[in-house]
Amino acid sequence: MLNIDDLAVGKFSLDFPKIVLSNKSGKEYLGAGNIFQDSDGDLQLKMYSYDEEGYRLFNKLGKPKPGRIIPNSHYFKFSGKDTFDQEWKSERVNFGYDLSADFKNIIIKSNIHYIKQKVKGIVKFNRPQYVIRFKKDIRFPKVDYYGKSAKSYEKIKNDFRVNIIANFIHNDLEFLFYENEKWYIAEVFSNKGRLSENIVNYLCEALQFVLSANIYCVVIEKFEGYYDSIQIRNIRKSSPSHRIPPPISFNSAKTSDIWKMFCKYYDFVSKNNSVNYHPISLKLHNLIQASSISLESQSLSITTLIESIVMNNFALYLKAIDKYEIDIAKLKKHLVSDNYQQEFIDRINGFFPLLVRPNPNNVLRALLNKRLIKKYHIDTWNELRNPIAHGKIIEFKDYQKYLTLCYKCQSLFNLLIFLLIEYQGYYNDFSQYGFKMKSFKKSITRVSSGTL
Repeated sequence: MLNIDDLAVGKFSLDFPKIVLSNKSGKEYLGAGNIFQDSDGDLQLKMYSYDEEGYRLFNKLGKPKPGRIIPNSHYFKFSGKDTFDQEWKSERVNFGYDLSADFKNIIIKSNIHYIKQKVKGIVKFNRPQYVIRFKKDIRFPKVDYYGKSAKSYEKIKNDFRVNIIANFIHNDLEFLFYENEKWYIAEVFSNKGRLSENIVNYLCEALQFVLSANIYCVVIEKFEGYYDSIQIRNIRKSSPSHRIPPPISFNSAKTSDIWKMFCKYYDFVSKNNSVNYHPISLKLHNLIQASSISLESQSLSITTLIESIVMNNFALYLKAIDKYEIDIAKLKKHLVSDNYQQEFIDRINGFFPLLVRPNPNNVLRALLNKRLIKKYHIDTWNELRNPIAHGKIIEFKDYQKYLTLCYKCQSLFNLLIFLLIEYQGYYNDFSQYGFKMKSFKKSITRVSSGTL
């Protein structure tokens, strides 16, 4: 029988007496084999086949060429029945990695990103529910939290093998977080209607922000109506030793605000209405990765992340910069009337739009004028961005200086996110040594003209 806990210790394996691979044209290739975990925890498929036509096709495809994105022709659909006659599927499996012939057997080896199955039972589930398992290489708040009217924790509160982290209701959903010996587990219940397919992404994005860790779910179970579905994914490794602290310390007594912030970020990304992560979540993911590599990569990542957020999310609020228009008109007239080289005139004319086009500093100054950020936020961002963007190598004697600049920019990033998600509550201010706890009460609203 399937034992989900085997995934946590790298011992997962499923045998398939029957495997069917199909390409876009509908051609099927038959065989048998198994799916197992390698030493890194990745799912691998090994298939044995007698299909000589399939061998010729796979051999013709060959391995993807270095530097080239794997083309669609290298992807197949996988369907297989395990030894318990349960059918598993995967939509995009690349079989261009390893291929060999052993006497009559054709052996195909490949990495497989996920497998899933859907089973219809005879008993209807009371509430639609997701059960999501995460590797225990991330950290959660140490103080448990129980929201008003949340009751799901009662089913596990007497289980000594379980440590409850949080249980609360938000909108039409109830969230329950807990851990056991093998996993961190999140359960999501719908109190009204069906569960959106994007809930898992939204939950992972919100956790990524409040925990400051890249979140990879390994097992996703969904119980809805009479159906029980399960998806098993590759175990991806989180970034080791990253330097990004969470917006609210896990040792803080303000545990309730951590989950309040979670809900605000969840609502923000859920407006994205996409199967992909929100662009800010993707860039935060890259920042966490970069912080585990070097201080230079962390510095470059945080400054470009702030620039991206400012230009893509706040520039629309900025009033057009028209105070230079009269002077620009005078200069253009002067350039035409005097005897300047045409190439010089063209280059100067190309510079004029930069004076009136929104740029990060203009937008940040507009936020400053509304007292939404401080002047030192702008100064810090420029002090870090300018040398790093031009190839600055941080020497050991300057390490503390640039680490402090990174933390101050991280504080600016958090404040910008708070404005976007409309969060008001406690947070740790990284612009000061000791990361003092402060209360954020500011908000950004569109005035009648739609400008700052």
